[in-house]
Amino acid sequence: MALRISKEFKVGFIIVVAISLFYWGFNYLKGNDVFASNTLFYAVYENTEGLTKAKSVQINGYQVGLIDDIYFHPDKSGRLVVRIKMQQDYPLPKDSKALIHSSGLLGERNIQLILGSSSELANYGDTL
Repeated sequence: MALRISKEFKVGFIIVVAISLFYWGFNYLKGNDVFASNTLFYAVYENTEGLTKAKSVQINGYQVGLIDDIYFHPDKSGRLVVRIKMQQDYPLPKDSKALIHSSGLLGERNIQLILGSSSELANYGDTL
């Protein structure tokens, strides 16, 4: 006896798959990989000089992450906090620096990570 699947089940299954693919595709186009594990770091600046979300974070010109968010520091000092989402599992020394860098012909801003020399590594959520 063959198992019959109702039309309602087929339509529901197709809708769930379509919504899942849309969610994954939308996040992929924004630069977020839904299935990848990410590490967050923070950097504090007086002036972000044109940085925006989803700009690249690089080490020696190679993209290792993205700028996830920019917001005012909670101490109300006017400084800006940049949340960096590292997509590559790269060990960062604790004394590494996150510098605002201008790249390309149009002067697009991104963050260039300058690796430190400390033997101690930065942990999830540390400020560079």
